[in-house]
Amino acid sequence: MRVGVYNKHWATAGGGEKYAASMAIALRDGNEVTLLGNDAIDTAMLEERLQVDLSGMATVDLGPDPGAASEASADYDLFVNASYGSDEPNRANHGLYVVYFPSGAHPGIQGVDRAAVRILDPIARPHGAVVRWGRGFWARDSGAVFSWTAGRAVIYVEAADGLEVPLHLAFGGHRPEAAGPTVARIAVEGEPVATVLVEPGRRRASVDVPVRGRGPKHPVAVEIRADTFVPAELGMGDDRRQLGVPLTRAAIGPRFGSARSLGQWGIARLAQRVRPNVNLLQSIRFLDSYDRLVSISDYTTLWTKRFWDRDSVLLHPPVTPQPRGAGGKDNMILSVGRFFAPEHGHSKKQLEMVNGFRLLCEGGLTGWEYHLVGGCKPEDEHYLNDVRAAAEGLPVVFHIGASGAELRDLYSRASIFWHASGLGEDPARNPVRYEHFGITTVEAMSAGIVPIVIGMAGQLEVLESGVEGYHFQTLDELVARTREVAGDETLRRRLADAAVARAAQFSPECFADRLGEIVATLG
Repeated sequence: MRVGVYNKHWATAGGGEKYAASMAIALRDGNEVTLLGNDAIDTAMLEERLQVDLSGMATVDLGPDPGAASEASADYDLFVNASYGSDEPNRANHGLYVVYFPSGAHPGIQGVDRAAVRILDPIARPHGAVVRWGRGFWARDSGAVFSWTAGRAVIYVEAADGLEVPLHLAFGGHRPEAAGPTVARIAVEGEPVATVLVEPGRRRASVDVPVRGRGPKHPVAVEIRADTFVPAELGMGDDRRQLGVPLTRAAIGPRFGSARSLGQWGIARLAQRVRPNVNLLQSIRFLDSYDRLVSISDYTTLWTKRFWDRDSVLLHPPVTPQPRGAGGKDNMILSVGRFFAPEHGHSKKQLEMVNGFRLLCEGGLTGWEYHLVGGCKPEDEHYLNDVRAAAEGLPVVFHIGASGAELRDLYSRASIFWHASGLGEDPARNPVRYEHFGITTVEAMSAGIVPIVIGMAGQLEVLESGVEGYHFQTLDELVARTREVAGDETLRRRLADAAVARAAQFSPECFADRLGEIVATLG
């Protein structure tokens, strides 16, 4: 088969990219495998950082345009979408869609009331009109209340044949000052009908666009065009996307509260009923183009069913065994994970763990060091600085952007592994903020490091507390368990041996066998 494996975050070289690369490797035998991305793919960097062999694979830079991966998928027999947050439909004969966690691909689901998340299809409007989201919208950034368009974005409206309905479009003031204002040009079926000035800092700009329906099976295309900017070119991090205008709302009916809307449409009560679900909860119908959804953990499988009402097959990530170290272990606690500021969603809680290490030291623990490994994007540097400040005066060592060789050396020497993603979060409101599986935990276990990790989400699947390590629920419990393990070498050795044996169950060979079984069911 010709197989395309897509990931738009290759440069991050994190757990999702390890998973995607491992799928490509597992499918390489007997097939022609190509790695697809929205930027140039540095295979040498990926091989070193992820400890994988990508030889014999072509790479394709699709460019930044939304929809590029969907178009490219038509060239393959099997398209594997292994990119977190992607909503690209599959056009290959067969397709697999990897679900790391179901909130990323569809803006607005995180934190929405549970009754709302079950509304999976576009929402019916007055007179049976429906808004559907087409191409040209970037997946919403974590915590954002808007979606960026690219240079050209399309919304589809379905309404009864001959019925004229007003499509209300609202844009936020989120364009940076350096990008300047722009004019959003609106066309219906190619005919220009309206323009609206979108300015930085202005709370909202909106326009009502008349759309004449052609029947429920004949959607009318409404196009939004605007000048674009690239954040990275304006000194705003490494975001290379072409961004147009921030669309905050699209709904049938004039502005809520206007005399016309209340008189002609009578939507005062309707607004109360549907408005929480109007904020760009995109349709998940694109998933119908894939043969299977593949979840990385039982935790992800559970939330995929709850959020999307979709079944998925389980394929735990593969973990490359790490060196245990023939010379014995150092008195070292290790944590591995990117430095994400809390406002950006998936914080690894390094600040809390440093505070926990301070409690250990103040409680009498001596001769131990705490090492933190992880990358950090420019927009998260303020959080890294906060962690550094909290660590002042402590034996804490930072390894920012560490190479694969440096990480392997740390694995070989560390004795205890900490992981706290989700600490202090509400699992009912923000399940995405917990670890969906925990590749670094299993890597540490394979190196004979005793894991003391939060007892929530994917970490529950990785180890049994008291057998291969320990779970904790609070910072005080993390400190107590660590003090116990650090002070008992016999206990530490027993837990480490069990951890190595457990980690072997997540081997690349087991992963490849399971993926082969899934692909065999595609026909």
